Amino acid sequence: MKKHSVLAVDLDGTLLCGDLLHECVVRLLKHQPWKLFYLPFWLSRGLPYLKAELARHCMEWIDFAVLPYNYPLIEWVKQHPSSHKVLLSASHQSLVDRVARQTGCFDRACGTTDVNMKAAAKVEYLQTIAEHFEYAGNSRADQVVWKASTAAYTTNYCPDSSVRLIAPYRPDHPGVWLKAVRWHQWLKNLLIFVPLIFGFRFFSTLALANSILAFGAFCCMASSAYLLNDLLDLDSDRSHPDKRYRCLASGRLSLPAALAGAGLLFVVGIGIASTIHSSFVLVLLLYQVLTVAYSFRLKAMAILDVLALACLYTIRIVAGAVATGIEASNWMLAFSVMMFFGLACLKRYTDLLLIQKALPGRNYQQDDLMTVKTLGISSNLLSILVVALYISSDEAALNYENSPLLWLLNLVLLYWVSIMWIRAGRQQITIDPVLYTLRDPLSWICLGAMVCTLGITVAFNPA
Repeated sequence: MKKHSVLAVDLDGTLLCGDLLHECVVRLLKHQPWKLFYLPFWLSRGLPYLKAELARHCMEWIDFAVLPYNYPLIEWVKQHPSSHKVLLSASHQSLVDRVARQTGCFDRACGTTDVNMKAAAKVEYLQTIAEHFEYAGNSRADQVVWKASTAAYTTNYCPDSSVRLIAPYRPDHPGVWLKAVRWHQWLKNLLIFVPLIFGFRFFSTLALANSILAFGAFCCMASSAYLLNDLLDLDSDRSHPDKRYRCLASGRLSLPAALAGAGLLFVVGIGIASTIHSSFVLVLLLYQVLTVAYSFRLKAMAILDVLALACLYTIRIVAGAVATGIEASNWMLAFSVMMFFGLACLKRYTDLLLIQKALPGRNYQQDDLMTVKTLGISSNLLSILVVALYISSDEAALNYENSPLLWLLNLVLLYWVSIMWIRAGRQQITIDPVLYTLRDPLSWICLGAMVCTLGITVAFNPA
């Protein structure tokens, strides 16, 4: 028997800030990337078959509880006076059923089985179960359904005034891209200028130009890696109290757009690198290989993940040396590995304190809290010891006539590292440590003091 009136709600891009087909492809990329080669063969047998295979392979990897739902729309659906509510989607039936159970506000769920449940197919289905129906959608494909409905609603695309905008959701807005590529993390790439500064070559036009180009190449490559990492880390980010607001985790940036952006940034980065030197291209590729290894596997391996992060920082210094032709000393590399290993441990430590349970997607338990803290503090102190030993070495005496002035730099560095760990223990660092440092006035004062100390030493005491 037909219902007198039905409220039908689209799933992908309407109830969900995203698309389940894209979610499945990303899960396949993360867990069984070799099966991506099956996609053309599945598609050759029809779109319903492709969706069925993706649902079969990827269902167990999707955490339906943390998907980026359009919660204002869910509340609107719950309050709607219609007595019969249908979740209607072109996604596979098995996935639509899971979402309907998760949200708990639908009487019926209908998705793709043998027929792709889209556009005209939705109209045909709704007309078989209801005399009249209202429909909420989000795209051009929904126009045929809106025309057949008694009341039309949209969360995104609005063709005319007859379609009412509710719970608006607009993905891929230009403003989200800066956040998605994590431009504030480009600060890390300033490490490329370290060989230029400590090699006293900052007045060399060629060395400075190559360092700037190298910085640009690393910014592109790093942002490409961040997009890829966020794609592979969706569920763990969505379970994190802060990371769930990231552009991909929250659905503000669509998964296909992020994948395309990652590829484009990679190509641009390689293009810039090729204008410097072939050796620099190899270093940049090494950085990307290690980053991809981190995204796919290393980030889930305790200690190896923070060691990989320390190496990624150090590679930036090596890249700056290769770009300028200035040799990076063993002192510099030892300091970098120890310092950044400690700061990576600081990041894991703050995450463990914040979440108060095992880190999603990371092989760390609450029992590891003190171990991670001890490793981090010890490593940071060792990095300061490296600086102390360098100041006392013959090499420092050759580079600086009055190298003892550098002890002030070491004291400021010791103070900054110590205060960061104290703040972490007090749970005052609740965001990414790099972002925290950018917002922290005391960190900027410490940085200014170190730069001034180094500047005075170089200006008045060069060998």
